Amino acid sequence: MEPETTKEYLKCILTPDEMKMEAEKMANGFSKLSELEGTLKSAKKQIESDIAKVEAEVSLAVEKYRSGFEMRNVECLVIKTFELNTVYIKRLDTGEIIRERPMSLEERQGMLDLKEKEDEPTVVETAPEE
Repeated sequence: MEPETTKEYLKCILTPDEMKMEAEKMANGFSKLSELEGTLKSAKKQIESDIAKVEAEVSLAVEKYRSGFEMRNVECLVIKTFELNTVYIKRLDTGEIIRERPMSLEERQGMLDLKEKEDEPTVVETAPEE
């Protein structure tokens, strides 16, 4: 008959090689923990930044929705009416006249300069042939 054996969970003193191996595990573990904590802090800052950005976008959308409009740069046409000495600014997207103002002295003078230039003969200078 064979002797009966069993396994028990018991205290065992570590050998110097086993102690060295555990010390290396601790050093590697502490290094990895430090690295992961740094990654966590960095990720947390990035996520907080992303959250702030989305909050700002939502806040802007809420304000636009509440007011029903937003300010934009819109292409406009400048219409000079010399007979009335008036300049009109007209939106190209809706055709609405958004502003009118009196024509400036420079604008009125520009019209006179154009008329004078139309009446003058065109002079073309050429270099003498050699």
